Amino acid sequence: MEVKEVKFTPDQALQIILKGMETGQIKLPFNGTIKAEEMTAIAKNAIARRQHTPETDFYSLTYELAHSARLDSLYLLCMFGALTRGLTDKEVQNLNHLFDRFMY
Repeated sequence: MEVKEVKFTPDQALQIILKGMETGQIKLPFNGTIKAEEMTAIAKNAIARRQHTPETDFYSLTYELAHSARLDSLYLLCMFGALTRGLTDKEVQNLNHLFDRFMY
């Protein structure tokens, strides 16, 4: 197997990402980092320590969720950039070398 060039148009890259997410092949790595139980525990602990009211604690939970969403957005942006930019000559060379090791 010989890789020559791997580069997609923006529309193709978007379709690849969307289809990958639809089928579950692409998962957002930071989406699952904050679980509902963890958020409840954070809220209860903060209220128990009387450091936050339920209203202000809502803002700290929102901050945590927004942070996770930003990281997932960055992940998708990097994936889109990699698909549209393509591989460098060195990356293609490394892939071809790797494929050669597995060919019989």
